[in-house]
Amino acid sequence: MREKKSNNEFLIYILNRNRYYLSFDSGVGQTNLKKEEVLNCPLFIPTSLEEQTQIANFLSAIDVKIDNCKLEIENYSKWKKGLLQQLFV
Repeated sequence: MREKKSNNEFLIYILNRNRYYLSFDSGVGQTNLKKEEVLNCPLFIPTSLEEQTQIANFLSAIDVKIDNCKLEIENYSKWKKGLLQQLFV
């Protein structure tokens, strides 16, 4: 049985937020990367699976907080809109 050497969630974070890959994104449609571009991507990955897991958990917790803040802002915006409608009726 092969030893697991990387945390999948960590790899998702590092690849999705990688400036190298983002530089190929035009903002319209799907980003098409060539094999050479993927293989030439500089990745700095901690060798410790434990450290990768800690980083992934930390980033995941931040994402949850960001999502909660976005939801809170959306709720306040709806509340504000409702108050303004009541004010001018």
